[in-house]
Amino acid sequence: MRVFGLISGGKDSIFGLIECIRNGHEVVLLGNLAPPTGINELDSFMYQTVGHECIDLLAEALNVPLIRRVIRGSSLSTSLGYEKLTGDEVEDLHRLVEEALTVTDFEAVSTGAIASNYQRIRVENVCHRLGLYSLAYLWERDQCQLLLEMDHAAVDAILVKIASHGLSVDGHLAKSIRELSADLQSKQKLFGLNPCGEGGEFETLTLDCCLFEKRLSIKDCTTVLVNDDNVCPVAHLAIKSAELIEKSCKPFVNAVDRSFLYEMGEQYADICSCCLARPSSLRAEKRYQSCVEVSCTAGVLFITSHASVSSHKDISAAYREAISLIEKALPDGYKLSESLIVNFYLANMDNFTQLSNIYAADFWFKPKFPPARSCVESDPSSLTIFCVIPPSESEKLFIQSISHWAPANIAPYSQYASFGGTVFISGQIPMIPASLKLCESDQLLDHALLSLHHCKVLVMKRFRLDEHDCQWTEYVSAAVVYVTHEDYFPCVRRVAQVAGLESSSVLVCVPALPRGAPVEWEMMCVDSSASASMTFSLLTGNMDDVSEVGTSSAACRVFYTQPAHREALAATINSQCKCFIRVTAVDGGDVAAVFYDATHISNPGQVYR
Repeated sequence: MRVFGLISGGKDSIFGLIECIRNGHEVVLLGNLAPPTGINELDSFMYQTVGHECIDLLAEALNVPLIRRVIRGSSLSTSLGYEKLTGDEVEDLHRLVEEALTVTDFEAVSTGAIASNYQRIRVENVCHRLGLYSLAYLWERDQCQLLLEMDHAAVDAILVKIASHGLSVDGHLAKSIRELSADLQSKQKLFGLNPCGEGGEFETLTLDCCLFEKRLSIKDCTTVLVNDDNVCPVAHLAIKSAELIEKSCKPFVNAVDRSFLYEMGEQYADICSCCLARPSSLRAEKRYQSCVEVSCTAGVLFITSHASVSSHKDISAAYREAISLIEKALPDGYKLSESLIVNFYLANMDNFTQLSNIYAADFWFKPKFPPARSCVESDPSSLTIFCVIPPSESEKLFIQSISHWAPANIAPYSQYASFGGTVFISGQIPMIPASLKLCESDQLLDHALLSLHHCKVLVMKRFRLDEHDCQWTEYVSAAVVYVTHEDYFPCVRRVAQVAGLESSSVLVCVPALPRGAPVEWEMMCVDSSASASMTFSLLTGNMDDVSEVGTSSAACRVFYTQPAHREALAATINSQCKCFIRVTAVDGGDVAAVFYDATHISNPGQVYR
């Protein structure tokens, strides 16, 4: 893609440009927001302004055109979420990007965001309003690893501002990141300092990197002491004079293998894989009339809506009917837009894009974040929707920026949604996060592990687990693993066993998954430290097994293989809200089910963006 690179002059935004080029993009224009004349350091929640005197020189060093605007707004909206607000400094960014589009065409905007949800959300808001992608290749990366990679990319940056415990004017200001790297990492262990300064501990100015045709040299500067505090001094450099000097080496960008970011561990190395095969298929059997089922337990609402597709010309009419049935059945005080999870079972995966576009009109920034979601192909004769709606506001993670971390939500769904200690992880397919392309391997194991990795990082994000914590699966209460060929069962079953998920997983075979993926993992997690609002139980076996277990529950999703079994299952299972999904095969039998029960809610979730 053609990229508009937002730069502050700091190491992160410059390294973000390097990552864009490594991922095959072309940086065609640079952008910067500058403080008003006479102001060096602006009190901004969004923008670095220290070092702004050198931005024109940095653009020249990069040999890329630059467009700048003066910051006129201020930080009016300081909550995590953001909606358009006149006078806010975010609108300065919107005008900058809008003006840039009149200079040249581009499809994406690049930033150096690492961990600031506040900044990321605002950039994503601007990009969405202008129909652009947000690229944040540094997002959620290990900051110590980033410092090492920056050094390998010849990034030479100095601290131009300090504002943190453990930093000093004499020991850190105007010093290079290279010489301070070990010290910054030791202070991370001592008192939690962010080694890249992502918490506002310090700001940097890039003097050189592998992309620069010339090196920036500061000829004259002064130290501005804002707060002469012995514990936490605040100071910055005011640059009076700088110039570009010639370099002996030409610009270069080395390719970097990022596959290590998605490795699940050596314990999976001995699992027998298999080659990808043509997906299975289902024939339309008996058609069922459109209907809706609702149950409400402990304030949590479960809804199944089933629309027959036989009388509809396209998916939009079936979708509208299914949604209309839900809306008519909603009790007072509940909104479909507040759903935690929406599971779609399509008649034909070819309708996936069309359905997503219709669904987006209902949920995209309306004004809160959309539910978690999974989407698979099932019975050719119907569209089935299963959703869970809590009695009050939930916590959702909605990241649209393309990064190395996990697949961005460029479609209308959140990576996860949580309420009262229960977390729903959206269905994850094996996409490469940096490109959003499907894994190119012809081995199922690679696809299974990549999609499992995406679930892992989301669980770790939600429960704030350490990067190397191997106990993340302890939070998984139930998982549904969809595959597109029953020959995949042994490999995926073994992956679940090694991960410690065997007893909490059901494996089913369906005709198709989004983007032609061979596997998709969907998870439901429970925080044991909170009062869980839901509990889950699983069943896998044959029809005879169903009558031998207690199947009464608030709701259930039942996966079955034989059309004749549906009536018997409906009569046997006592769940108040039943969602029946016909599949081509079930691992370990011909029936699998996930049962839901709601409990007393004493710790509702908080909104997190």
